[in-house]
Amino acid sequence: MGNVIAPVCVIMSATGLALTVTDEAGITVDRPHSDIRDQSRVAQSQRWTAYPAGDDLMFITNWPQNAGRVLAMRPDGSLATDQLNIFAHESANVLHRWNIASISPKNPFPDWAFPVSQIDDLVRKDADTGFVAIRPASNYDRNLNILGDGPYGPGSAIAAWDGWSGGDPNESWVLLKLWTQQLPDNW
Repeated sequence: MGNVIAPVCVIMSATGLALTVTDEAGITVDRPHSDIRDQSRVAQSQRWTAYPAGDDLMFITNWPQNAGRVLAMRPDGSLATDQLNIFAHESANVLHRWNIASISPKNPFPDWAFPVSQIDDLVRKDADTGFVAIRPASNYDRNLNILGDGPYGPGSAIAAWDGWSGGDPNESWVLLKLWTQQLPDNW
């Protein structure tokens, strides 16, 4: 396959909350712990690497306590992180795979035909543009969602919700680029 460039990013919702790994390797949302523009100060629990996995993506944690854990959806839509050896090609598990699509106020319905190979086109340097929808590859009726009707705050429940509301702030995300890393040839 050759070398693949994988962006390291913060996955932040339109509500201003970032996808965060907890001490127990669970998933929640929290305020960014520092100025998102200063990548050295972003909390490690909020750093994710977006790895291509066929036509899908896997979001791998960059947090030392949970390094190499992948964002996973459970059959009930709840989220967790699973230990994964990406070099052993365990990425075949569809519960670890996600789709991403660009959305905008003019087009609130995602175009899921977006090629993952062009992920850098969706990764932004600021949170003002470039919202995306994120859905699990295992269930196209669900999407990454901060649950409830708001207000949304740190610790709000997050899941792969069954339904789409047309790009509401709790289901719209932006991938804020921190840096990229090159995957080895054997990936």
